[in-house]
Amino acid sequence: MFFRFSGALVVVLGIWNVQNGFIVAGYPLSLPDISSWSVTASDLVPVATDPNVVVQDGVQVIDVKLTVQSPFYLPGNRFTVKAGVPVRMILRGYGTGCRSIFQIPRAKVRTSLDRSVNVVEFTPKTTGEYAFSCSMGMFPGIITAVKS
Repeated sequence: MFFRFSGALVVVLGIWNVQNGFIVAGYPLSLPDISSWSVTASDLVPVATDPNVVVQDGVQVIDVKLTVQSPFYLPGNRFTVKAGVPVRMILRGYGTGCRSIFQIPRAKVRTSLDRSVNVVEFTPKTTGEYAFSCSMGMFPGIITAVKS
């Protein structure tokens, strides 16, 4: 009985961690989260403006604070930017463990979070989702690029 339970648990955990592998590869895959089963119309259509993205000198600036408990990014882990416009992401706080590396695979961004303020810059060339995470995909977020 114990071995059957252990085997089933290993299979479930393996399937659950497939999500992290996809995030690390730059393809966000979200498994169901029962706490967010209510969907509104605003969840389905990304808007062109995001109150957490400020435009300064033609650059879209996302200012994020790293936290040690959920939510792991403040003000959040979902942002909307305009494709074709440069993005500067300011990450405040030190990363530890797998969070010492921050990456956006689709934008070819990978940096070490070894300072109190770390900055990454990229330009989303096409519309779509740009997943970001730690080096293991365990602390994910999404930047959605919409038409300018």
